Amino acid sequence: MRSIQDFLKSNRTLLVACVLIIALMNIVVRDFVQDDGYITFRYADNFTNHGTLYYNLDMRGPYGYSNPLYVFILSATRLISLKLLSFEFISRVIASFSLGVILFQ
Repeated sequence: MRSIQDFLKSNRTLLVACVLIIALMNIVVRDFVQDDGYITFRYADNFTNHGTLYYNLDMRGPYGYSNPLYVFILSATRLISLKLLSFEFISRVIASFSLGVILFQ
């Protein structure tokens, strides 16, 4: 039985093509954000501007975000006045190219 490393070495061209396709799709489809992304953006905005982790400012209830680390990263991004959609796009492109680096070490 072949190992994963053997598979990666023998199919390097196919993997390079897949990583490039993923990276290009992230660049071409720039304005596509799932609804969960906008929910996270709202939590990050409320945390940055009002210091609360609630979706609606006038209501109190359970937290509804599923990715607290990303909320805090986006909040830090808002503190330096970068648009959230711009940061989201940049992070997707970096993640795509990082995938290639990890696969081809």
